[in-house]
Amino acid sequence: MDKKILILNNEPDICNSLEKLLLPQGFKINFHSSGDEILDLIRELDPQIILLDLSLPNGRGMQLLQTIRKAHSRLPVVVISPDHALEKAVAAMKLGASDFLLKPIDSDQLLTSLQEAHSIRRDVRGDAGPPRPAMEQPVWVDAAMQKAMEWVERIAPFEVSVLLRGESGTGKEMIARYIHQLSPRAGQAFISVDCSALPVALVEAELFGYERGAFTDAYAAKPGRFEAAQSGTLFLDEIGNLPLTVQAKLLRVLQERRFQRLGGREEITLRTRLITATNSDLEKIIQTGNFREELYHRMNEFEIQLPPLRDRGADLDLLARYFLAQCNHEFGKNLEGFAPAVWEIFHAYAWPGNVRELRNAIRRAAILANRRIETPHLPADLLAAGYGFTAQDSPNPAAETRSLKRIRQEASRRLERETILRALAKTRWNKAQAARLLKINYKTLFNKMKELGI
Repeated sequence: MDKKILILNNEPDICNSLEKLLLPQGFKINFHSSGDEILDLIRELDPQIILLDLSLPNGRGMQLLQTIRKAHSRLPVVVISPDHALEKAVAAMKLGASDFLLKPIDSDQLLTSLQEAHSIRRDVRGDAGPPRPAMEQPVWVDAAMQKAMEWVERIAPFEVSVLLRGESGTGKEMIARYIHQLSPRAGQAFISVDCSALPVALVEAELFGYERGAFTDAYAAKPGRFEAAQSGTLFLDEIGNLPLTVQAKLLRVLQERRFQRLGGREEITLRTRLITATNSDLEKIIQTGNFREELYHRMNEFEIQLPPLRDRGADLDLLARYFLAQCNHEFGKNLEGFAPAVWEIFHAYAWPGNVRELRNAIRRAAILANRRIETPHLPADLLAAGYGFTAQDSPNPAAETRSLKRIRQEASRRLERETILRALAKTRWNKAQAARLLKINYKTLFNKMKELGI
């Protein structure tokens, strides 16, 4: 089924960015700036998903959502809301939106949300049998991963707090979403928060919300992430980065099942399931006094360890073929597979970025390849790890003649990546500490990591 999406947005810059992001992913896009005659538009275009910006002129966003849900109750609507208007997004979820995203839009979160919405639409139309979780295809055979997934499926229906442990890129958020999808809360919101990405001074306000006048610039009340996830699941990634003061409040909230907004007096009953994740050694952090032991035990009612890709030898080939099949479908290609030299590189490489790095490498290669994936299609990082390729490996040897400038750029990129990885390893993947070690700000490090595929 075509992935047809109707985007209701009147901001040209955002529309251009969405077009550049979604077209290569196989989406067929129609834009509309106002949503006038929305039911006629849906009838004419027959979209599988609607992406609705709640900031449309004259406050029409919520009105359009209500109109769509009333006439097409099973059509997934993903809403976009300004970061300062989280309460609108929460209200939209209550009106039946399938998911919400806050501006500025995170590309990975958007793609995940749209893919899940597309899967829901396929199930509703009967194109894929009865409804099943989005992560329905088995992409593991390794014994360690099988054991982890057995625990995941066993504990998902029960109201216990789960701690997911594993290196960056092992799929902790994907597993958290899967637990949510298998739980009785599957129809409610799943809210993901990267604790390391929140400014220290605003962590408490972001998680628990605040009332007007609670602090400077708090001109209006704002619900927090816990409220956004009410009756659903809140996923706190990199939990080891929470400030101690917030840890104390989180512990109290989990014990009492009640909380207050910052500056507020009204107590809000907590109806949220908590899933946390870390790539840090929490036991060592506890010993240094930077993480509360009581909180560790409270949020760790059940712990699941996700193995790194280098320890999942049996899964590498399976995952590579799975991601290639995804690319063939999304990019409209028919790539036959991988050259033997590519498999040699894959099996020799340590994959410090784990499954995420493998997926990104294959997506990049699939875009460049015509018949099958050859070594020249791989990212420079893999080729620079000491596993070169010969001219006969390349479908077009002449195309591999590189200028001195190109070689210098690639060498600089490799050095930057290695330096960042060493800093992250030294700080146990604490991005804030790594940024200080590298003498750059956190945002620069975050952008560099994204650019370099870390």
